[in-house]
Amino acid sequence: MSRFQPRDTVDWFERHGVRLKTEADGRMFPVTDDSETIVDCLTRSARAAGVEVLTGVAVQAVEASESRFTIQLKENKRIVCDRKFWPD
Repeated sequence: MSRFQPRDTVDWFERHGVRLKTEADGRMFPVTDDSETIVDCLTRSARAAGVEVLTGVAVQAVEASESRFTIQLKENKRIVCDRKFWPD
């Protein structure tokens, strides 16, 4: 999220169905007051983008190039990932 300005982040969440509110001190939260709202939104968006989430897998190394990441997993498995940014 470091590429976005705060307004970009607010707009992104609202375009993805998360209504936000601003507290008196400037902090923002979903109107549901439930952090699961954010988790669900990020999970849905990741799935829609074709992201596969792996759990319980040890990562031994990550190598980055200009166009991709190569992730070496413990069980002698390698995953090659495109390094792309999809604004939506």
